[in-house]
Amino acid sequence: MRQGSSLIEQAESLVPAAEIWAITCHKATDDELSALEQVPFKDWVFFVTVGGVCVAVSGLVGRIDDDLFRHIYTEVIEPALTKWNPVADAALMDCRRFLHEAEQSGGDLTPVDALGAWVLFNLLQRGRDLSAGEIQLTRPLGGLMASAFADWWDDCPEVQQRR
Repeated sequence: MRQGSSLIEQAESLVPAAEIWAITCHKATDDELSALEQVPFKDWVFFVTVGGVCVAVSGLVGRIDDDLFRHIYTEVIEPALTKWNPVADAALMDCRRFLHEAEQSGGDLTPVDALGAWVLFNLLQRGRDLSAGEIQLTRPLGGLMASAFADWWDDCPEVQQRR
């Protein structure tokens, strides 16, 4: 991210940057995530890209005016997702819904764990049936995306800084 990038510029670069990042980190993941190497590459790229976009979008909520957020989402991010993959926006909405439900449940899942779980459920395509070993992958997988995109908007002058 360039220092002082405008909100629109950051929004326009989000999907391509998330895809490049997902491609790059596929083979660069640490030993902790090596169990996911058998996942088809196209699935990895799709769900990790959507997860990264979800982190960035979630990180913008409450930091700009609601009308501006709707504009950025509906006029920039949503069309970019749909152009990239016609079902990506639906996947993003599913991810955001999953994270919201996990938060509302009051369970033990942290937001990072929930993000990792959503990606893992989709990559393994077995619903929510994970082995104990697979459950251990949720935090490092979610952390991978959170660490890359949590600060996506921080250098935009239009965005309120976190307190």
